[in-house]
Amino acid sequence: MLEQQDIFGFDNRRTIQADLDRVLMMAFGRALDVSGLMPMAVMNLMANAFGTLYRQVADHHQNQLCPCGWQPASAQDIELLKSALEAAARWEPADKLLAMPALGRA
Repeated sequence: MLEQQDIFGFDNRRTIQADLDRVLMMAFGRALDVSGLMPMAVMNLMANAFGTLYRQVADHHQNQLCPCGWQPASAQDIELLKSALEAAARWEPADKLLAMPALGRA
């Protein structure tokens, strides 16, 4: 699995992350528009969907139906996912130059 990650490289990971961010934001906005639910209710539904996705992928891999070689370790995987969610959701002060997005070229 690590070998596959190295093939893609950092730039491709950013592209994939941007694509996922865009798709999830569109789904979030659509869910808000059609449901009338509060944002945290929709986020809770999205978290449930993500957990279901993990479970389905893990089950598929435990049955060794995929040749990628990943072996799910549910407790550790879930801790890793929780840490990633916490890190991504944490507010970063705008005065950190490294945290600011580039807005153009000089």
